Amino acid sequence: MALFITLCTNLSAQINATTEDGQRVILADDGTWLYAPATTENSLKEIKSHAPGCGDYVTTLLDERTNMNYKTIPTVMLLSEEDESQWILIDVGTSSIPSLKNVVLFTFSPFGSGECIKDENKIVLQFENGDILEFENDAMYNCNNRFMLYFGGTYKKEKELAKLSQLPLANIKIETQDGSVHKVFTDEQRVAFQKSIQCLVESL
Repeated sequence: MALFITLCTNLSAQINATTEDGQRVILADDGTWLYAPATTENSLKEIKSHAPGCGDYVTTLLDERTNMNYKTIPTVMLLSEEDESQWILIDVGTSSIPSLKNVVLFTFSPFGSGECIKDENKIVLQFENGDILEFENDAMYNCNNRFMLYFGGTYKKEKELAKLSQLPLANIKIETQDGSVHKVFTDEQRVAFQKSIQCLVESL
């Protein structure tokens, strides 16, 4: 792991350093190292969005560890009153890691059908007009309810990302190791989510 020193040693002969990808670590005098505790409150600064009409949909933050901005949209929760045993959380944003510049990360968290998601599990995104996008999980096998998709940069899928910004979604079905979770967008969620993705894409 390549490191460059950012601060002086402290009284314990430890050195605070930052890796090339922006991770903060502590170097001990015996040659060992460990990740520095996260200081989210101190390292993140909110920046107002300047994109017309996008202030309610996209938030820009400054990660002072990397001195890079990243963007997020409001978390979406798909939950129906008819079936509250299953739900899906959706988080979308960019990254402050230099190697992921201009990559849009979608994190889908399905609940109610087991916690584990395999590499080959699939997600089906159906639009209001009936069109479908289907992808395998871009993340590794995990039992943290995380199904991830990466768009742009080395991950490509630019046309698919453009479609997500241009057409309203109707519903989402996510496979897990133990089954699947299928949820529908409300009219309000559908409009807000499309506008959020549109604003996020335009800001890249």
